[in-house]
Amino acid sequence: MKYTSLTATFPYAWEDFIKAFWKMFPNPYNPQVVVEDVLERNIQDGKLYTKRILVKSFANFPKWVETLLRGATRTCVIEESIVDVENRTFVTYVRNITQTAVVVEERCTYKSSTTSNSETECDRQAWATSGLWGVAAALETVAMREFVKDTELTNKGLLLTLQTLHGRT
Repeated sequence: MKYTSLTATFPYAWEDFIKAFWKMFPNPYNPQVVVEDVLERNIQDGKLYTKRILVKSFANFPKWVETLLRGATRTCVIEESIVDVENRTFVTYVRNITQTAVVVEERCTYKSSTTSNSETECDRQAWATSGLWGVAAALETVAMREFVKDTELTNKGLLLTLQTLHGRT
C-alpha cells in the first residue's frame, strides 16, 4: 500500500467553495472526467449526503500498466460526500470500482479556514493498493504519482470554477 497526504487552501469562503464543487465539471483542467451523475442524495440530521458516479478516462500510463488493464480506456469512480453546514465541513470519499488491478481511495476534508472566513482549507489523503503479485508496489507507485498530478489539476479546476462563479475569469 502507498499513502500520500496533501493540503491546499482556496481563497474563497466555504459556502462559495461548496457551490463551486458541484459545478466543477466539465472544465479544461479535468478533461479526463467524461461523465458525472448523482446516484443518491438525501438529508439526515441536517447533513447533505450525496453519492455520485464519475467516469474517467485514463491518464498516460506506462505501456506495462496499459497491458495489465487489458486495453481499458476508462474507469468508474464512486464519490460519496457529506456536507455539514453546522460544523462547516465537507467530506468526500472517492474510490474506483472498475479497473481494480490497483484501487485508489481518497478522503478529502474541506473546512472553513481557522484563520480567515474567506478561505477554505483542504486536507486530502489517498491510499493505493494492489493485490497483483510481483507488480503491486510498482502499480501503487504509478497510481500515487498520477493521483498527485490529478490533484493539482483538480485544484486548478476548482479555482477556475470559483473564479467563474465570481465573475473573475
